[in-house]
Amino acid sequence: MLANFGYKLRLLYFPVVALGVLLALLIGSGYWLLTVRLALFDPSSSQLFAGIFGLSALGMWPLLYKRLQLLRRGSDDRWVMLYYMAPMAVAGFTSLFLLDYLQERTSRLIRLTSIQELRQHPTATRYFTLQECHPSRQFAGAYPAISVSGKHDEHLDFDLYLACPLLPTPTDTTAVAGWLGLHFEHQVSNRLEEAQKEAEFQAFLQRSQDTFNAQDLTRFRYLTRVSGREDRREFQQAVQASLLRTATPAPAVVLQPEHTPFADRAAAARRHLACTLGIGWGVFLLMLVFPHLSSTDVEQWQQGIGRPSLWQQGQLFLRENPGVRATPVLVLLNVAVYLLMVSLLGGLSFRTPDLLAWGGSYRPLVLAGDYWRLLTPMFLHGGLLHIIYNMISLAVIGYMLEPMLGTGRLVLTYVLTGIAGVLASILWAPDTISVGASGAIFGLLGLMLGLIRRATPAARGMLLILPVVFGLPGLLLGFFSPTTDNAGHIGGLLGGILLGLWWQVHPEQTT
Repeated sequence: MLANFGYKLRLLYFPVVALGVLLALLIGSGYWLLTVRLALFDPSSSQLFAGIFGLSALGMWPLLYKRLQLLRRGSDDRWVMLYYMAPMAVAGFTSLFLLDYLQERTSRLIRLTSIQELRQHPTATRYFTLQECHPSRQFAGAYPAISVSGKHDEHLDFDLYLACPLLPTPTDTTAVAGWLGLHFEHQVSNRLEEAQKEAEFQAFLQRSQDTFNAQDLTRFRYLTRVSGREDRREFQQAVQASLLRTATPAPAVVLQPEHTPFADRAAAARRHLACTLGIGWGVFLLMLVFPHLSSTDVEQWQQGIGRPSLWQQGQLFLRENPGVRATPVLVLLNVAVYLLMVSLLGGLSFRTPDLLAWGGSYRPLVLAGDYWRLLTPMFLHGGLLHIIYNMISLAVIGYMLEPMLGTGRLVLTYVLTGIAGVLASILWAPDTISVGASGAIFGLLGLMLGLIRRATPAARGMLLILPVVFGLPGLLLGFFSPTTDNAGHIGGLLGGILLGLWWQVHPEQTT
């Protein structure tokens, strides 16, 4: 295992660590400069996480792509992906903790005599002590929220955001300069019956109300201005629910109470940063003990002969697969819409009102004239796992089907069966807001089933296997998961089968 370990250090470990540390310095300090020092934008926690880890992955990939080819691979080389993911993760977490450390190390604790003095400080100032504090429970605003989480949407999350106006005197309600923000949360199983979910939610609201009524709102060490990383949008909704809400377009200033010493913030960030550097790169060093170097690849490396670049491989793929054009465009279009929603909405998963605003299908709105909602849902997704599963399915199915079907007909099938899935969804579940490309994907699978009789014997196996591998699990999941739109799946599948049968009767339309 230790054979050629010196080569591994020189060719793999030291260059990867050097690049990872350099990227962390650039990304972490760059985010600190833009978001803290200059306060040019205020990303949410999901946006920050996605941006930092995305930049880290993009920065690490070219070097890892070239250097990891030096490792000897067997018939099963799936383990190599771990050697990509580990350095990317270490660089990403280092950037994140460096940002936290710089933010806490350079922050000052501002002393306020009255809450009215808060107006004198820019948005980049985050931490305050308040000598005279008069939070008003009477005019507090509340915003309850329900969302699902977990790999299989198995959790149901309850959140309650409260915003109490901080008054300059106990009776002065004319000008609210700041709000005290409180957050309560609870999680239950998403497999409960609807009546049980409602009972759990009402019990959660009552417990939160009791805790809020009993809590001394003036006891805290200092206050933190809520930023995009701490549920800013939800607290703004709570402010709007208060009778003292303001009509100004500027967002209200919400401050969260903190109960630990202010000095602990920088110390904790420093510990996280040190642990990430030491443990992260130490684990990567240990990982390099096990695989052997490929002598042939090392010799080619020394001679300047390496693996083709990703751009060269992409060009080669398109030349070798001239019939695959629409599939990558459809995948990229779905991914682009998802990334746009992440950048504007500030989360890796989205709430129902946001999905509705972006074009989710909803029967009352479709019947009211929003017919474009028959088309838009097939390009919208509710979360990260949702789009990952759908895009993997679309890429594999489209890659197999497009050369046989043709580019134009693949797009036509995607659109028509996607609309069929939406129609089935709004007919079967009129009160449900539905999104996702799965109806169109099931339409492609249905088309395969409809074309089996006309296919060559060699192609029939693929036309049978793919619907079983990708379609059957999705249908079975829909019968056991309350959050899966099985009506859309079945509608798309039937639409694809009918379209395939029609093309069998009119074979000239498929050539």
